[in-house]
Amino acid sequence: MFWTLKRFSRKFRIGSSKLVMLITMFILVFTFSCAFDDGVEYGTLEFGGQKYKTVKIKGKTWMIENLLFDTKDDASFCPFADCAEYGRVYTWNAATQVCPSGWHLPKDGEFEKLRDDLRSDYCNQNYCGFIDEQLSQGWWSASEPYSFWYDSSGYANLQRSLSRDTDRRAVRCVKN
Repeated sequence: MFWTLKRFSRKFRIGSSKLVMLITMFILVFTFSCAFDDGVEYGTLEFGGQKYKTVKIKGKTWMIENLLFDTKDDASFCPFADCAEYGRVYTWNAATQVCPSGWHLPKDGEFEKLRDDLRSDYCNQNYCGFIDEQLSQGWWSASEPYSFWYDSSGYANLQRSLSRDTDRRAVRCVKN
């Protein structure tokens, strides 16, 4: 039996205009709830007296803030006016040792997968919080001596770059 709008409104004693309004509201609520569900899980990590925001993207949990852990030597320093907001930078050797227990410095393949996920619609055009679009940023890779850079002029333009191990880059750890 095929239900027409008229037959449905008579059966349930709802005026046609009210029924159209209810259907429209249902469609809008469904559409907006899907549009804002980017399918990622956000959380926090506590390490070294700091709280870091994290995001789980397709099964991988990433820090979405630069590490702020002070190595107490010249292997890390704060090059920014607001170190608490932008984090510290590290030599490659220090970067391989500063991630919290249960976390590690990402390998090239992990960054490449992240880049693909950030470019897809999976992150709903906000890069899952991983990238600040106003800044050009670089993070160490565990694959010596490479780093990955985000150039603020491009769409999720996360590119691999050859670096010297004495260069200083930020660190984003990924959960084991």
